[in-house]
Amino acid sequence: MIDKNHKLLIVTGGFHTLALIENLHKVINQEPIKPYIIKNTYDDNAWLIRYSFDKLNALNGYASGMPSPAYYEWRWQTLLTFKDTYQKNNQHDLEFFNQEFYAYVLTLCHQLNEKSALEITPFIALKNTLEIATGLSALRGHYTPSRYDLIDGITTALTKGELDDGQAYLWQVVYEHLSGNKLGQVAKTQKSPALVANTYQKAQYFRFKLDDTLPKTRKLDTYRKPLHRQISQFMHLLYFLEVGFGQFMAGADFVSGTNLDLLFEEWRYAWTPSVEARLIELSETGNDLAVIATQKLLNEKEQFSKTGTPLLASDCAKLFAKACKIGQMTAFNQELKAYLHSDYKLTSLIDATAQLFYLWQGRALIDIDGDLLKDNMMIGIRQSIYCLNTLYDTTPENTDEHLTALIRLNELIKNIAISFNLGDEFLNAFYDNISYDELIKLGLYSLAGALYAMAYLDNKIGNDDLQNAIITAFATGTLPSDSVLYLQGIFKVAPEYFIGSPIAIHALNELIKRWDGELFLSLLPDLRFIFSTLTPRQSQEIAKRIAHYTGLSDDDEVFYTDLSISENEMMYGVQLNEKLIQLLNNDCLGQ
Repeated sequence: MIDKNHKLLIVTGGFHTLALIENLHKVINQEPIKPYIIKNTYDDNAWLIRYSFDKLNALNGYASGMPSPAYYEWRWQTLLTFKDTYQKNNQHDLEFFNQEFYAYVLTLCHQLNEKSALEITPFIALKNTLEIATGLSALRGHYTPSRYDLIDGITTALTKGELDDGQAYLWQVVYEHLSGNKLGQVAKTQKSPALVANTYQKAQYFRFKLDDTLPKTRKLDTYRKPLHRQISQFMHLLYFLEVGFGQFMAGADFVSGTNLDLLFEEWRYAWTPSVEARLIELSETGNDLAVIATQKLLNEKEQFSKTGTPLLASDCAKLFAKACKIGQMTAFNQELKAYLHSDYKLTSLIDATAQLFYLWQGRALIDIDGDLLKDNMMIGIRQSIYCLNTLYDTTPENTDEHLTALIRLNELIKNIAISFNLGDEFLNAFYDNISYDELIKLGLYSLAGALYAMAYLDNKIGNDDLQNAIITAFATGTLPSDSVLYLQGIFKVAPEYFIGSPIAIHALNELIKRWDGELFLSLLPDLRFIFSTLTPRQSQEIAKRIAHYTGLSDDDEVFYTDLSISENEMMYGVQLNEKLIQLLNNDCLGQ
């Protein structure tokens, strides 16, 4: 191909063919060939981006790509090396090309072995592949083994059984090696948006490897290293803008409040052409990632008004948390404070305050102002306590939601009091703003049971007070469904207290003894749901106490006799059992 006497076959079509014929005619007539004047017909906002081998390999056919670009790049470099070095020394070219091919296959086999794609040793894989590939090349009349000879050699030497039977990973590694992951460069004279250049330079400053498109892993010690906290904000910023540079794999999530005990973050990243394309798209809205992200948060806020959904304190707190993760804490601070003052939905206020508490717990990991968070939390707690009276409007549809809210607020108050050494100021205000007697009067028995259980755990009432309340809730004249709801509230807060209280278990036993069979079956699903929260050992403790009250011992066996089964049904069951035994014996599964 390099020698001027070598012949080159060009397969072309469309307008390329016409241009070649016109210029060929000029060459024959020895006329000068003038280059075509390329008119700038594209928009000023059109930009060139770097391209990669893996994308080039994916865009084949009419998408103007080519298969296995890394392989053909190696071929071209081999030709250049031969021309510049070995051809001058009159070395036999066939020997040189064969040696280069052997080295290439050796590299491929080592990569297959490193990625555990081989079922044989690398040496045997190299030997078998080379023998078959070179043999096919000679049989087909090729000067040196081609790409198709190599692929056919791998198919014969390294695949066992059907091609579709467990060979996908092998071919994935092979084609990754043939296609490569090299990332191209845009000419220095070509301009690019400032956002792309700034982001690339910042990624280089943070020592990300950007030379290829291979996915890499980066672990960040955000607890001890300030630089890693900056990198974390940079990665969260790109992740929020959907740039596609990094994928969050592990670490604390202060928005959802999960994995807060993790001190390290793990990211998987790769700089690809699609990353540059996304940055070019974002460059239309600005040149600063932080400004663009803030605008996106504002757009999310405006989306609530467009859909007619009122923005609650919890929604604003989520936007505030996202802003904190990307280093823009002040973006929604004033708005959040205003919503905490004006929101009267208890669940929203609790969610917002809990969100702020998550952020406060991770303040050292994401470099945010803890005092500012504390001020907002105090507002959220006070407003939540003030709105406790909204629980009096509980309906059967939102009973579970309000029960969970009551328990969450109690836990949140105690956690915040411990974190800031506040004493019992908020906890006392909590019990002053919700009345047990009012809950009983309104028939909100699950809330009442939970409230009294929490009051006992917080030392606001004594053991005798709680036991008397349980006895009253299970006393004669109380509706069974109300008693079950009261039991549900206690189990939601302190199931261990009920298990350790003989008086409470005895009261429950006396209550159930008064039920007839139909009533028991109607309430059985609720009872099963309540007791499903217990561990097997806890269930056994309650069962032992109930057995003691009914006069049973641990050695007694309880049988259930159903006399409604007819003789014909019994005989049919015996026949089915005999058939099952016969089938098991036929399959050698019988005893």
